[in-house]
Amino acid sequence: GGIPSFDMVSLDEGITPQQPFTNSLTLTHNNFTNYLYTDCNHIPITYGMWWVSKHEKVRGPFEFHPQVDHYCITGGFFSEVTGLVEIFWRGQKDFHCIMWSQSTNDMTQWGTSVQITAAGVQSVGRF
Repeated sequence: GGIPSFDMVSLDEGITPQQPFTNSLTLTHNNFTNYLYTDCNHIPITYGMWWVSKHEKVRGPFEFHPQVDHYCITGGFFSEVTGLVEIFWRGQKDFHCIMWSQSTNDMTQWGTSVQITAAGVQSVGRF
């Protein structure tokens, strides 16, 4: 027994190389959007963060900038807030999505979610 490594391609015949071990950290940017859904998670809580960065090509592809924040992005949830946005939600119960947004070529809004999926827990149990 043991805990599987994230570099494993599969844990058993039920998991394919296209869908390996499924505990999840997602990262979105460049106006990503999706439709309303609920999560199939092992635990009832999901955690997420959102922030905005600018593409300046000085220290890397994107970096934080004092004049760039959520108000610079058209659409989305967070146009009235500043800085890092952190949220917990009931992923199994609350329908949620990433709303349409539009940013200029020199900035993007990043989003993350961290969850322990039901499929990931089942895979560890079979390991």
